[in-house]
Amino acid sequence: MIVKNKQKIIGITGGIGSGKSVVSCLLAKHTKLPMINIDLLCKDLLSIGNVGFQAIIDRYGNRFLTENGEIDRISFRTALFNDEIFRLSINELIHPLARAALHEACDALEKTVVLAEVPLLYEAGWLDDFCEIIVVYASKPKCLERVIARDGVTAKEALRSYDSQMSLEQKALLANHVINNNGSWIDTIFEAIHLSKIIREKYFS
Repeated sequence: MIVKNKQKIIGITGGIGSGKSVVSCLLAKHTKLPMINIDLLCKDLLSIGNVGFQAIIDRYGNRFLTENGEIDRISFRTALFNDEIFRLSINELIHPLARAALHEACDALEKTVVLAEVPLLYEAGWLDDFCEIIVVYASKPKCLERVIARDGVTAKEALRSYDSQMSLEQKALLANHVINNNGSWIDTIFEAIHLSKIIREKYFS
């Protein structure tokens, strides 16, 4: 895929339970930049009649459909985390569609700098699509604690989800910036405000 966007796209990523979504919202607020959430784009792609939905139907038939003909997101997500071969197959189908949707959304904004929250940025191999990458970090125990509380899953299920992704330590070492979301919320807020100031000065001074 050839990236044609004129914008500078700043990628925000992390791991399950690291708090990347709340930090992304903080960064959007304090940088005053528009933000695209790739999960929302993927949700739309998997809606009835859309290209992602059709791609899954073409390959897997009615396996993941509810009685209403929609994707059963709970069973679909469970299969993703439990079956590596299935996960790789879905990534092969959906990642190119999600990547195209991301750049179409950026084009539509007509802004010079855009934030994009992309959970699987490194796993998908999209590094070259972004001018900078921010990783939201939290320790493994903290991430698991949050996932269990948020999703109401067992510790075993949370661990399986966590281990299906690239380690946060690896992501942090590859990032341009790291926000530590392992401690108090006020500390995270200060880090986000500080990084927002750096971004504003770099791109708009």
